[in-house]
Amino acid sequence: MVYTFLAGEQPTPDNMNDIFDQTLLTKAAPEAVTSSTALQDDDDLSVALGVGTHLVWLWCHVTGDEAGDVDVRWNFDGTGTILRSSIGPAEAMTDRESCTMVMRGNLFDTEQRYGIDTTGSTLIKEELCVAVSVAGTLTLSWAQGTSNGTATEFTTATRMWVVNVA
Repeated sequence: MVYTFLAGEQPTPDNMNDIFDQTLLTKAAPEAVTSSTALQDDDDLSVALGVGTHLVWLWCHVTGDEAGDVDVRWNFDGTGTILRSSIGPAEAMTDRESCTMVMRGNLFDTEQRYGIDTTGSTLIKEELCVAVSVAGTLTLSWAQGTSNGTATEFTTATRMWVVNVA
């Protein structure tokens, strides 16, 4: 897409989104799961993808009890090829500053468990390359890895950036 600035027009978030065909999703409020390993669709992290190729970056800031951990999985109700990279602390870790990391390629619809450190927000990063042949909605689903009475929470620092590149 070609965007032509009018005389005197300055870049704004809206015209930059038009230029780069991008979407930034953020958490409107913290979202918590307590005592449940049943995957649930995230309240905010869902995006319609049209035919084409999309790059998706997810940064999850998670708090909770170390015994709970967190499971993450993607759902897509369209048709396409999805390549996924999963990066974050390994399950059952107890120190986010010095831990074993998960760094692997996964099927998009496979659950990936990550560890949580109780001393603060733990960062999880997921990256997707989605080649869509039939439009659909991409949604992040998540739950506690192990049922725990202390809430596992995605904070408002969690965000997802989607760019249509082709």
